[in-house]
Amino acid sequence: MDIECSGDEACRLRALGLCEGTAVNIIDARDSMLLEVRGTRLALGSALTAGITVQPVSARA
Repeated sequence: MDIECSGDEACRLRALGLCEGTAVNIIDARDSMLLEVRGTRLALGSALTAGITVQPVSARA
């Protein structure tokens, strides 16, 4: 995962556990995005998720 947000937005995402390189699971990507990060589900609005890039990885064994 890569985060490209302004200072305040990036700080908020990092405080929620979303840091570059963190593995996330996208549960729902409709209006707001529902993510699972480090065992916790987070619902984020489009203003925050606009600066997040998630790259798929192969499934873990």
